[in-house]
This record gives sequence, C-alpha cells and structure tokens, in this order.
Amino acid sequence: MKSCAKSVAVPSLSRDEGGNGKIFVISGSSGTGKGTVIDLARPKLKNFGQVMTITTRKKRIGGRAERDRRFISEKEFKKMIAANEVAEYDFHHGEYYGTPKKDLEKLLIVGKNVLLEIDVNGARQIKEKYPQNTVLVFVWAPVENIEKRLRKRGQNTEAEIQERLKRVGKEFGAKEFYDFVIKNEEGKPEEAAKQLIEICSFRG
Repeated sequence: MKSCAKSVAVPSLSRDEGGNGKIFVISGSSGTGKGTVIDLARPKLKNFGQVMTITTRKKRIGGRAERDRRFISEKEFKKMIAANEVAEYDFHHGEYYGTPKKDLEKLLIVGKNVLLEIDVNGARQIKEKYPQNTVLVFVWAPVENIEKRLRKRGQNTEAEIQERLKRVGKEFGAKEFYDFVIKNEEGKPEEAAKQLIEICSFRG
C-alpha cells in the first residue's frame, strides 16, 4: 500500500496476460466522496474506456451514478453469473451490483485502460482474475465527514445511513490490500483527484 503515486510503477502486460490495458479499481465507503474525485479526474485521463456497472436496484432520479449503470432484473443478473459473464459482483443493501466481463475484456485486449468504481469484495475478485492488469486505489475520509455527506444527499433512510456507517470500519481495515490510498480531505476533492490522475498516468 502506498500513499504517493510516484513510489510504485504499474508493470506492462503482454497480450497473453489478458491484454495491455490496465484496470484501476477505485474503492471506498459510501460517503467518502470518491465519486466526486473520479468525476474530477476522468476528463484528464487519456486512453481510458468505460464499462457500465450492471445492477438490480431501481434507478434513482438525479443520482450521480445513474449514467454509468445499466439496470436489469435479478433473474437476468443471476443468469449472467451462471454463464460466467460477470467479472465481479456483490450483493449488498438487498441488490446485486457487478461488472460485465465481455465489456471489460473487450477494452483490455485493445490496450484501453478502465476505471472501475467498485467495493472491496469486487476489488478482490478483479485482482484475483486479472492480477497483472489490476491497480487498486482506496479512497477514504474521516467518519464524521462521511456521515455529513450521506445526510446531505438525502437519498437514504436513517437505518440505511447507520448500516453504511457500520461498514466504514470494516472497509477501512481492508485498505492494506490496496496498492494506493488517497485521503479525500473535506472541501479539497481536487487534491485527491490530482493524486488519482498521477496514479493512473503510470505506464511502467
């Protein structure tokens, strides 16, 4: 685990190892502001393709992540799992979330990089399946800032907020598994985005 992008270079890959593209996995508890950090960084990243997350949850009106997700039925999702068509998936808050395997590998094989915003469980699955292609980045923030952001969103019930806050400690404990750790300081997402850009710019 590193906190500075300049300390580790991402190795190059051969086609036999799954393609020349790299997968930059961004994880962090709900409310850390990682979505804002990614949105600030994405326009400045070169040679990156995009893979839409598939999920069984209902679409929210005006949600930031809605444009990056494809909404399907639970039956369809389970069918994709059985057919080995999902690169990673998880079930939390009563819904399935995952990354379509075909869409991901199509970009990797032509040398495109991919930025995936997924949870800790998904990150472990991606690292296991694509060990030479994957770079793991963990974004964190103090728990008081996380609670403030969750309440400001106004998208969750009190019970849902408490459930998410309980997950923070467990997810934070997994940061040692990651290659890089970025702290998203309150009111300074641009600084965190700059660190993410530097990490994603390494070509090894």
